[in-house]
Amino acid sequence: MDPSEDAHPGHAELICRELARHANANVRGNAILGFGHLARMAGIIWKPAEVRVLVQSGLADPDKYVRGQAEAAAGDLRHFLKWKIVRPRKP
Repeated sequence: MDPSEDAHPGHAELICRELARHANANVRGNAILGFGHLARMAGIIWKPAEVRVLVQSGLADPDKYVRGQAEAAAGDLRHFLKWKIVRPRKP
């Protein structure tokens, strides 16, 4: 993550929040995975309510890649920040 979280608090998260809404599934999935990296490496999420919505949306995304990246991010958020993220119900 460049610039580092220490040098520019919240910058990487801001970029991930923007890209988590991208039309391209690969971009969207990678951005959502970034939230997990931030939880692991920086130990902080600056806008937790917004990030939670994005990760939960990723868990229900129609694209398999995005769902997988969201699952990985949710695991890191659960482990490192003690978040409770509920998997969406399957229809």
